[in-house]
Amino acid sequence: MSAVIFDGHEIVASEKTCCDQCCKRTLHTRHGDRVQYYHRVVAAMLVTGKAHLMLEVEMQMPGETEVAAAIRLLDRICLAYPRALDLVLADGLYAPAPFFKSVRSHGLHVLAVLKNEQRDLVKDV
Repeated sequence: MSAVIFDGHEIVASEKTCCDQCCKRTLHTRHGDRVQYYHRVVAAMLVTGKAHLMLEVEMQMPGETEVAAAIRLLDRICLAYPRALDLVLADGLYAPAPFFKSVRSHGLHVLAVLKNEQRDLVKDV
């Protein structure tokens, strides 16, 4: 059995430079508010037996959620590697229905770690 692990990562942040694909946030400090520009990616790692291979990454666009980028990445991976995986693993951020439905639409199994904030999901299960 092979699995793909999805996880988001911030790869760069700056208060001085930006581009048209930067996400931005306001930092509240004792010296006042500052705008910080940053880039995030969702990474997909294939885990099978003893092999751990980085498959691909997908940029998270401004105003977009990590889950939306992950769904785009999942679609691309399933197209490029249709028989490479059986199971998708992710943290609790990916537990909402859109990600699960997308994984299931590709005929794959999905497992997400639920955190304490998501106790209602555990009750529903």
